[in-house]
Amino acid sequence: AHFPTKQDLYLAVMEEVLADARARVEDVSAQLGSGRTPEAAYQAYFDDGGETLHAALMLDAWNTSVREPDVRTALEEFLRWRTAVLASAAVAAVSPGEAIRLADLVGRLIDGELMRVRHGYGSLSDARPTGTG
Repeated sequence: AHFPTKQDLYLAVMEEVLADARARVEDVSAQLGSGRTPEAAYQAYFDDGGETLHAALMLDAWNTSVREPDVRTALEEFLRWRTAVLASAAVAAVSPGEAIRLADLVGRLIDGELMRVRHGYGSLSDARPTGTG
């Protein structure tokens, strides 16, 4: 495909990155819906592989969103969607208010793990002894 500007190319890449992120969030949502704890459920976000590249692109989106309104809008929409999907999965087991709190917690766990991976610290699951989980 041809992109008239670098920004158009960047936005197309961000659409793909956010589509990947949505699929990963759906995996986390399924884990929450099956009764997994937030601490266990968020790790499903990282089960598909490609974490290093995904983390780099997601954190670039965060950085770029500060100066590019189109990227900020796309990222904000994704974050609202993420909270809604995760809260919907959790609400079967807890009150709506608690479900939103859990969704926020899981989102923060995902974001923190993205930062660890991006900055070369590996994932928290790599640091856990085998057989725990």
